[in-house]
Amino acid sequence: MASKISDLKNSLSRLTERVDVYTKGGRMVPLPDRSVIEKKIDPKGKGTDRGKENLPQLGIDAPDECELEIITAYEELLIDTAERVSESAATYNSRISSIDLTTYMDDLTDGCRAALEAFNKQVIADVGMLKHRYEEVRDKASDFQLFKSERNIVRSPDLPSSSRRQVGWAIIAILFLIESLGNSGFLSIGNRGGILGAYVEAVSFSFVNIGLALLTGHFLIRLKNSHEKQQRRVGLALSCLSLSLAFLLSLSLAHYREVAALGVLGDGGGGLAIQNLLANPFGLTEIQSWLLFLMGLLFWVIAVIDMYGLDDPIPGYGSVARNKKKSLEDYERYKEAMIEGLDELRTDEEETIKDTRRQLVDLQSHLGSLIESRKALFNQWEEFSIQATKQAVELINIYRTANKQERKSVPRSFKTSLTPQIPSLTSFETPIDQEKIASQVDLGRERLKDTQDKFYAEFNRALAIFSEVETETAA
Repeated sequence: MASKISDLKNSLSRLTERVDVYTKGGRMVPLPDRSVIEKKIDPKGKGTDRGKENLPQLGIDAPDECELEIITAYEELLIDTAERVSESAATYNSRISSIDLTTYMDDLTDGCRAALEAFNKQVIADVGMLKHRYEEVRDKASDFQLFKSERNIVRSPDLPSSSRRQVGWAIIAILFLIESLGNSGFLSIGNRGGILGAYVEAVSFSFVNIGLALLTGHFLIRLKNSHEKQQRRVGLALSCLSLSLAFLLSLSLAHYREVAALGVLGDGGGGLAIQNLLANPFGLTEIQSWLLFLMGLLFWVIAVIDMYGLDDPIPGYGSVARNKKKSLEDYERYKEAMIEGLDELRTDEEETIKDTRRQLVDLQSHLGSLIESRKALFNQWEEFSIQATKQAVELINIYRTANKQERKSVPRSFKTSLTPQIPSLTSFETPIDQEKIASQVDLGRERLKDTQDKFYAEFNRALAIFSEVETETAA
C-alpha cells in the first residue's frame, strides 16, 4: 500500500539531492595569478624603456599608459570574477530559499494522519473478514455438537493421525498389488493371453474384491454403530451380503483357475467354471485353487478391517469432527496471515518514518552547508578583491621603480596612488531564519515519532480486537 509518508520521504529525498551538489568542498573563487599579468604587461621592462625616454613627463598628473594598462587588466579580471560570483550567489540563494518546510510540515501532518487512517481501514476490513471466517468455525462446531447430541455421544471422536491414514492406504495399495500379482500367477496357466492376459484378468478380480472391501469397511459395517435401529439392521444385512459376495467371488476365481489349468478358457471356460461352482462349490481338486480362494477372502477381510480403522466407528462422526477441525485450522492460518500482513505493513511504515526523520536531519545539515558555502563564496570574493588590488599596486610599483632608476627626477604622476575599482556584486546574501528551520525539523521529527508510536499502538489494538472477535461472535 502506497503511503503518503513514503511520498513525502521521496519528495524530501529529491530536495536533499538538489541541494547536495552545492555543498561540495573546493575553492569557488580562485585567487588571481600575478605572474600571468606581469608576464603579459612586463612592467619592469616598460619602466626601464620609458624611463630612458624620460616618460612620463615630469609635469603631468595623469597616470602613465603602462599604469593604466595594469589597472585595466585587474579591473577586467575583477568584473569577470564578480559576474561569476554573482551567478553562484544567485544559485545559492535560490536553493536556500527553496527549502521552505512550512508547506512540507503541513503535508507531513496530513500524511501521518492519512497513513494511520489507511492502517485503521485495513484493520476494520480484516476484522470483518475474520468475523466471517469465525462464523464458519462456529457453524462447523454447531454441526459437531448437534451430531453428538442427537446420537447421545459423550466421547471424543477417534480420528487416526495423518500418518496412520497414510499407512492404511498404503496397506490397501499393497494388498491390491499382491492380490493382482498372485492371481495373475495362478491364472496364467491355460490363458491364451499368457501372463499379460492373466494379469489383466487378475487386476479386474482384485479391483472388484478390494473395492467391495473398501465399501464394506467404510460404510456398511459402520452402520452397526448407528443410533437408528433401522440403519443397524440394514448395515448388518448389507455387511453379510458383502461377505457372501466376497466369498463367492473368491470361490469363483478358484474354479476359474481350475478350468484354466485344463486349457479350455477359450472354449467356454468361464461358463464351465460357473457350472462347476453351482454343481460342487467346494469341489476344488488342486491346492493352488484353495490357496487362491483363501488369499482372496483373506485380503478382503484385511482390507475391511484396515478401512474400518481409518475413521471413527460411528458413521458420520469422523466426517463432522474433521470438518470442525479443518475449519478451525483454516481460521487460525487466515488469522496468522492477517496478523503477518498488518505487521509487515506496520514495519514498512515505521521504516519509512525512520528514513524520513533521518532525511529531515540531513536536510537541515545540507542547509547549514549551503549557508556556509555561500558565506565562503563571499569571503573568497573579498579575498580575491584584496589580492587583486594588492597585486595591481605591486606591479605599478615595479614599473615606477624601474622607471625612476633611469632618470634623475621623479614624475609628478608617480606621487598619485592608483588602485583598480572593485565592482559591486548583483546578488547578495539573502537572510534565512535557521532557528525557524531547526524548529520545523524538530517538529517534523516529533510528529513522525508520534506517528510511529501510534502505528505500534494501533497494531497492538488490532491484535486485541482479533482476540475479541472469537468472544464477541460466540456471544
